[in-house]
Amino acid sequence: MPPEEQRIPTDTETLAKRREQAILAMEGSARRSKRVEAERLEAEKKLAQKIHDEQIKKHNAEVAAKEAKERAAAEASARESEAAKASRIAKGREAATLTEQLRGEPRVSLSSVRTLKTDVQDAASSRKLSMAKIALEAQALRRQSAKQVEHQAYTTIAIIALTLVLLAGGGLVIAYVFKLNPIASTTITPQTAVKLILPTDTQYEVITSGETTETLLPKVRRTVQASGPTDSTTGLYFTKVIAEIDEDDKTLEAKAVLGLRETNEILGIELPRPFIRFLNNNWLLGLYHTPTGTEPFIILTINSYENIAAQLLAHGSSILAPLIKPYFPDTSYNTLKTVPPAGGFTDLLIKNIDARAIVDTNGQPHLLYAFIDNQTLVITISPATMEKVVALSRLPVVE
Repeated sequence: MPPEEQRIPTDTETLAKRREQAILAMEGSARRSKRVEAERLEAEKKLAQKIHDEQIKKHNAEVAAKEAKERAAAEASARESEAAKASRIAKGREAATLTEQLRGEPRVSLSSVRTLKTDVQDAASSRKLSMAKIALEAQALRRQSAKQVEHQAYTTIAIIALTLVLLAGGGLVIAYVFKLNPIASTTITPQTAVKLILPTDTQYEVITSGETTETLLPKVRRTVQASGPTDSTTGLYFTKVIAEIDEDDKTLEAKAVLGLRETNEILGIELPRPFIRFLNNNWLLGLYHTPTGTEPFIILTINSYENIAAQLLAHGSSILAPLIKPYFPDTSYNTLKTVPPAGGFTDLLIKNIDARAIVDTNGQPHLLYAFIDNQTLVITISPATMEKVVALSRLPVVE
């Protein structure tokens, strides 16, 4: 059988085959393009995820560092507060121990009273003198003493006569000067500058002459509630007239600034003796005008930090209650009266100064006190006022 002859494709078949091959080639190129595009998108996605992860990691590291820094600062502040509290308690206990030691010391015994009879007996026994000899010596001593007394009397008379002559001459000179230049009337006004223990923006005088406790207390309460320019301070001082002289139909008034004890007396304030004995007479009642109202503060100068701190630690509320009643808001006074004498106070740190405060259930202080140095005690009703007083106390003194 003859072999089958090879068939030769026609031009139409060849063209169709080439078209089919071209289509297949085009389909492979599209798949490659899709794969390349998918790989590119996947690479971009991985890069974006990597950048995002790095940003989150960096943010977390910054947050952790900030928290660690804040935690370290809080721990340092707590350590400082605890150290200040421990120091204050130690000093208070030390003062209390010293007081107990002083109370336990034995009383000093006094020697027996000397009399002429005992002196004569001692002289007779020690110097071996007879009673006649002692009598002669006593008579000679009396004569010598009489001469000395007579001489002192003459000297005293001469000094008195000379003093009277000088006073008479001085009086004539003063009268002549007054006749030439009469003294004008002087009156201290609320704007008069008085040197206070703290520099304040303004000063106000509270005149106590002719006032009683019942009439003066309402005036003081109205004064401490008065408003003023925001962020300004007012220093109050109490005065009384100590002399009134009429001359040429003019009145000459002399006034004296009252200290703590005189002011407490006229306002009926009674402080415990163990506390007031360690206070100086120089003090200040001040006002700090805030955007929300006027806040009073009291500055006391002290002469024994240890004893005052111990007294406040043991009897804080009972000591401060009568002192603040005429000046502070009723809310502060009423809150103070509800706490026990040695309790109710919380430690605060204000301007690196350890303060003790009475706070409500919301942590809002109603009364606080602090020693801004070893000679100065400040009492007020808010941390803002305490900060203002501390800032003013650190200003340089201007003479």
